[in-house]
Amino acid sequence: MNKTTSFNILHVCNYAAYYRGNFIDSLESLEKYQPNIKNFYLFPARAVNTAKTWITELNEKEEIAYYQKNSMLKNIILLHHIIRKHKINRIVVHFSDAKIDVVIKLLFSGKKVIRFFHCGCMPASSTAKQKLQAFLWKHNKLVGVSDAVTDEIRSVHPSFKIYSIPNAIHFERLNQIDPFHKEDRISLMVLGWDYKIKGIDLAIKAVDAVRKKYDVVLQIVGGKSESDVRNQVTKLLGQDVAWIRFLPTTNNIGTYYKHNNIFLSPSRQEAFGYANIEAVYCKNSIVLSKVGGQKDLKIEGAYWVEPDNIEDLKEKIETAILDLRNPEKFAQKERAKSYVEQFYSLEEWANKLANIL
Repeated sequence: MNKTTSFNILHVCNYAAYYRGNFIDSLESLEKYQPNIKNFYLFPARAVNTAKTWITELNEKEEIAYYQKNSMLKNIILLHHIIRKHKINRIVVHFSDAKIDVVIKLLFSGKKVIRFFHCGCMPASSTAKQKLQAFLWKHNKLVGVSDAVTDEIRSVHPSFKIYSIPNAIHFERLNQIDPFHKEDRISLMVLGWDYKIKGIDLAIKAVDAVRKKYDVVLQIVGGKSESDVRNQVTKLLGQDVAWIRFLPTTNNIGTYYKHNNIFLSPSRQEAFGYANIEAVYCKNSIVLSKVGGQKDLKIEGAYWVEPDNIEDLKEKIETAILDLRNPEKFAQKERAKSYVEQFYSLEEWANKLANIL
């Protein structure tokens, strides 16, 4: 990218999480490491109900953010206002939003658009939808957040300009630690926002077998899906059990990692796998499945598991438990932490994105 050129970027984010998370930290890194870039944000209307606190904080820091309206016409007027007022010359789309895609294509086709695929790129469900996507995204630059996702995009839309920019991690955020009750037992942790995709059933069955030999607790970060996960756990086990502990979501997720021994990611599909890299930084042992973008992660000393294989998962968990007191593993975890800090740095991510703007 020409360092003398100024870029005003509108990030159209179909994102309304309760916490800003690593996603927003990554976007902010553009301004930090590329002084000729200014960010602006557009979030969905529903974000008023879930994300208002941290979006308000963005505005208080003069990182100007807007909410979509509840009608197509009002969104057309809003987008025209934003683009004209802030002299937007690049639009970066995160998480697909078909209605806004239509508005951008029909009324702002002269703007350069970079489109991120954070959750993979599956073929459209019909030929008509496939043609519509091709029309709406024509002349866009498409970006996969892992090599696996990029390969998916290329298989579906081979004629487009396609790039791979692996996700990055705001590591400093993981140093924010809240008070927490540390378990005396060996602690295993899994993220449970989607019971099936994240393989929570696999984790429970494997840990249930492991606990016959070891004193362990499985901590599940359920978030807004907690009630559903609880119901699924009850169906699976028939009752609540003392060896499973549910944790609420928190922006200071480092609190959980740093009070944990082994992080589990037996996912059935994964575009990237932020949490694994975060857990490496916090020097957890990592047990993860070879799926999607997750299998591309550079993690020294990880315990790799065949997808959907409970027996293999159980064996790798047992090996990780036995290795917890292995001095060689301590050194390996230190090396792994140093490596991911460099390879998945926000500065590296910001530079790669700036190069295609």
